[in-house]
Amino acid sequence: MLPAALVACTESTKKIPIQSHHGLLLQPESADIPAISYPAPLLSISSKNAKGGRPKGKARGGGKKKGKKPAKKTPDNSRYIIEIKDFISLAEYLSAYERTFSVPRAFFSTLNRVIRAQLYDTLSFCYYYTASILDALAPIPWEEVSGIHPEGIFGVCDSETAWEAKSNQQKLIEDRVIISELWYETLLLENVPDYPCTDEFIRGVREFKETKKIPFSLVFAAQVNLDIHHCVGDYAESSVSTLLKQIASMHQILKSYREFQEDIIGPHWDDNDQIWLQSTKEGFEWFLNDPLHRVKTLVVDNDQKGLESLSRTEKWRLLRRSPVIAGLALHYHRAELHKAGLKVTNA
Repeated sequence: MLPAALVACTESTKKIPIQSHHGLLLQPESADIPAISYPAPLLSISSKNAKGGRPKGKARGGGKKKGKKPAKKTPDNSRYIIEIKDFISLAEYLSAYERTFSVPRAFFSTLNRVIRAQLYDTLSFCYYYTASILDALAPIPWEEVSGIHPEGIFGVCDSETAWEAKSNQQKLIEDRVIISELWYETLLLENVPDYPCTDEFIRGVREFKETKKIPFSLVFAAQVNLDIHHCVGDYAESSVSTLLKQIASMHQILKSYREFQEDIIGPHWDDNDQIWLQSTKEGFEWFLNDPLHRVKTLVVDNDQKGLESLSRTEKWRLLRRSPVIAGLALHYHRAELHKAGLKVTNA
């Protein structure tokens, strides 16, 4: 039983709050008594004074062998948060630091993830990857038969996944597929002198064939074409069927014009107009049969390897790989139909 003098002290001690964040803090209820703070190291179980004891009744040697080992100091698990935008500045500081020191592996792994995340956008912004693809295609010897490549030889484009959800590796592969196939299709246009559409990419390839150098206009046009593919996605290929349906519909209108004007003789309609209308209608038919695919058939002739490659090649590749050419083709045929309509109306 405690003495009476200690009973009141014991009851008040039970109400003292204990905080273990920075040590033990004894805060009495009375304001006259100062607060007593005990630092954390003195309260730690792994204190320097704690030693393994010798079991009672055992020899000193045996007691030392079975004594408790001092507790190891727990490592500091402090975590630091660094914003992504600060990684470049931090990396520059570390590289300029004169003294050698160890950098955590987590820092390098996080920094590499940041670099990989921004790799594709950086390469596209400065046209580096586009120019490297064209530079790789330029020294390949051009032969008409060897220029016929079946589907999938350069890679496969994923039309179901959104562009933002694709990995950098898949983006680079699809860019290479689009530019490579468009490059060889454009080289075949040399055998189609009356092709109705020309854009900056076609003009750049023609300049390359003369100078053997890749002009910057060709690189820029290739990058614009890729940007369109990135924005519209699978619509760049699926819209070709809509384009052909519209041209076929305009061809039927021209056919009706030809039949209607066949027996008409007037001051504003002569044989030259009739010949022009007939040639315009035939031009629509010629385009609807894919003149590039017809050239591939003539080039292959009886070559077995070429015939095998041609059988695995889909039509309208130029229009599928170049939305710019597809748009120009639609504009050209609409303009021709408009011109024919004016001639027939004025007749």
